[in-house]
Amino acid sequence: MPAELCSRMTDGECREAVVFISHTLSEPVLSRFRQLERETAPEKDVFFAYDTTGVNAASRQTTRQLVGDGLRTFEVSQIVDTAYPDPWADSGEKSIVPGNIDLLFIYFSKIEPSYSRYWFIEYDVAYTGPWSEVFQRFKQSTADLLGTTLTPYEHLPDWYWWPSFDPASELDRSKWVRGFFPIVRLSTDAIELLDEGYRAGWTGHHEAVMPTLLHTKGLEIEDIGGTGYFVKSKNRNRFYTNTPDHPTLAPGSFVYRPARPEPGRQSGTLWHPIKPNAGRLIGNIRLMKHRILKRLGF
Repeated sequence: MPAELCSRMTDGECREAVVFISHTLSEPVLSRFRQLERETAPEKDVFFAYDTTGVNAASRQTTRQLVGDGLRTFEVSQIVDTAYPDPWADSGEKSIVPGNIDLLFIYFSKIEPSYSRYWFIEYDVAYTGPWSEVFQRFKQSTADLLGTTLTPYEHLPDWYWWPSFDPASELDRSKWVRGFFPIVRLSTDAIELLDEGYRAGWTGHHEAVMPTLLHTKGLEIEDIGGTGYFVKSKNRNRFYTNTPDHPTLAPGSFVYRPARPEPGRQSGTLWHPIKPNAGRLIGNIRLMKHRILKRLGF
């Protein structure tokens, strides 16, 4: 179903899935997933996409009891496709890290094909407000890709992952775009084009492939907020902050590093990465430093 039709159809006909992605299971992770369920259902179907690579049968059963009917498990071997070139796999074994998480997006759309659009949200993304605010804000958006930090090549020529990027044909670098996608919404048209692009020979980190491929082929890409080139005026400085020309995107609320143990206090804001153990790690490092200095007589 073309994405542009969604804004002209009733809620019941234009179906969106919200897919929470995690390779780990803990009470903070489950709490974040349950928040999504509370603040999203029944308008949207919410799924927990859980990476069970190396997880034993007993743990899988426990996970199913904790999560419920929305659980969808996968292993890396299931979501890779030998039809796709893989620039990361020198050993011949395909993977999703680094830069191939979009293979999960393609895989999920195939096992749950009855949706027009899919939100994919990683487990370490938090929103300080009801998630319904985010979804409602973009309900009428016709974008095939909604993401963050969408930046043209000319504004970020030294980005770390550009050397990995290789379009299937000659493509002027002025058309290259990078993004940052711990949260992303994709239309079925976008996912199908991504699948076709990989089969045609596109390779590289998904943060380069996804926005460049879709933008080049005429699909609409849009930034959720921030101050970038692809953000709508009504959403400028909305939903998140970061520093696109810094390797870690810091400072800001939505960055690659450093991790925070909990989101900041600013309401209506997306935060990443939020990892409960981050504060404990920082505390341990400080304690070790204190002990070392004490032994040295400082």
